[in-house]
Amino acid sequence: MIDLKKVDYRHYICISITIIFLLLSIFYFKYGMARIGESLYDLISCSIYYVSELFDLGLSGDLSINELTKQPFVLPFNLPNTWEEFVILWNKYWELFISKENLEE
Repeated sequence: MIDLKKVDYRHYICISITIIFLLLSIFYFKYGMARIGESLYDLISCSIYYVSELFDLGLSGDLSINELTKQPFVLPFNLPNTWEEFVILWNKYWELFISKENLEE
């Protein structure tokens, strides 16, 4: 039997951090596991295609790597989705940062 007093408290910290990350991946990043599944399917289909072309096996299959993901793309914390949107918001940030109202306060 394990004596709990001899177990290092850092193990509890690591276990709690791991549980927090697992809960975040389930509830906050809902589409992460589905996207990983799509990525593994893409990897397998591309590997089959590569081996088929390399050894002239004549295997057929669809290359799903050329298709866009079916999972919605949502960035956390209201981050901009595109580079163009980022540039617009960055310029607005500096306009507000250097504004007279901001410098007076």
